[in-house]
Amino acid sequence: MYQHFVPQFLLRNFSHPYEDATTPNSAPKGKKWRKRSVRKDVKLFPGDPVVHSAALTKDPIELVEMPVKRVLGQMDMYKDTNQPPPKQQHIENMFGCLESRVSGIFRKITKGFEAGDSGLWLTRKERNEVRKFLFLLKYRGSGYHRRFCHPTPEEYDSDDREIFLEYIAEKGFVRPIDVWFHNLKTIMELEMDPAGAWMETVRKSMYRTDAEMFIMHTQSFYMSICTPEDPSDEFIITDACFNVFEGRSLYANDVRTKQPGIVSFINFHEFAPISPKLIIILRSSLFPVPEEDADPEQKKIRNELRAVAVDNIFGHEALKSSLLFDLPIKKARNSYSTIIRGGSPTEFWGDFEQSKRIPEIEVLAMEIEHQLRILEHVEIRGFDATPFSEDQVFEILTRIKIRAKFAKVLEHKMKARALEELKTVFFKYTYPTPPTSLYNI
Repeated sequence: MYQHFVPQFLLRNFSHPYEDATTPNSAPKGKKWRKRSVRKDVKLFPGDPVVHSAALTKDPIELVEMPVKRVLGQMDMYKDTNQPPPKQQHIENMFGCLESRVSGIFRKITKGFEAGDSGLWLTRKERNEVRKFLFLLKYRGSGYHRRFCHPTPEEYDSDDREIFLEYIAEKGFVRPIDVWFHNLKTIMELEMDPAGAWMETVRKSMYRTDAEMFIMHTQSFYMSICTPEDPSDEFIITDACFNVFEGRSLYANDVRTKQPGIVSFINFHEFAPISPKLIIILRSSLFPVPEEDADPEQKKIRNELRAVAVDNIFGHEALKSSLLFDLPIKKARNSYSTIIRGGSPTEFWGDFEQSKRIPEIEVLAMEIEHQLRILEHVEIRGFDATPFSEDQVFEILTRIKIRAKFAKVLEHKMKARALEELKTVFFKYTYPTPPTSLYNI
């Protein structure tokens, strides 16, 4: 069974309908006939979605047309032969369910841009689905398949070999690929709760090294959607494009093999093309964020993290030497905060579901000595249809980094309400306007 590591719904964004142009009489009316190259082992019919594929085995390299259903995939890539036959495609089936959910989100992104919209809103759930999906585009690919596809643990030869062999023996896995299947399943089944408890769940449930990589990918980068500055340029998609990153690496010679190897590396940007005109860029949170760095405490925390992760290893100029350091993008705006005078948020609001009457959280702020400071007074108002506990409000205020004292102690009965009452926060993603080459998320 041919299984895609790049989903077909993304490939279709790069496709065009096949036209039988093998003979001069088959050319569409009004168009000049030209011969197209098609692989001899591929049967195509007019209207089939096809993409231009580089035939690297030919000399010189030739562009051929390939059907979407037979490109960027492998035979039985996710087939779990350790399962009984009816369950051997359980990973592929899970991918199908995930792709059916996220395809609508990506369609909303591409259609909004094509319609000239100024931006779009994503709910927290949609945002989490997209971030999970982007990591899986990286992790489900042919490179990771090669890493894990070995008949026995002894043949596993990646840099983490010793740790991996200890893990596989401790957990009772038979083959390295069983660990990969387990990790993929764990991530796809994961519910990413607003409180962040999911991070501890994945650390306990899957191979720790890859769990930390997943957490880093989803939590330490923020999304930007970009488009080419030159309208005639287009993004392309390749078998390894979702594993491309821009960053720094540190090499040293292995004392045993005398061969150079990577001692340390850090990703500044990762990339995910989603159409010829749109690419998602994940930007490291270590880069300055003016509206957040206006808060001295947040700036101090960012500088400390940057010193540990970048400066002390690669030098103080490493971050500034990034090819995309001056990328004119910003973080997505959310539905509960307002940036005033380019500084830290001073007003916050949230939306809540499962109630026709929407409660509110209001944070009062005032200007003191020409600087906006948050008052140590928070007024909490809510309808009895959806009361809030002190714990819930504290969680909200903590997550949006407000240092405040509660104006009053809420009644004990309010603590019965769970945090699930909270409606998903919305995130605003802004499209670029020509001739600007980027739009912000």
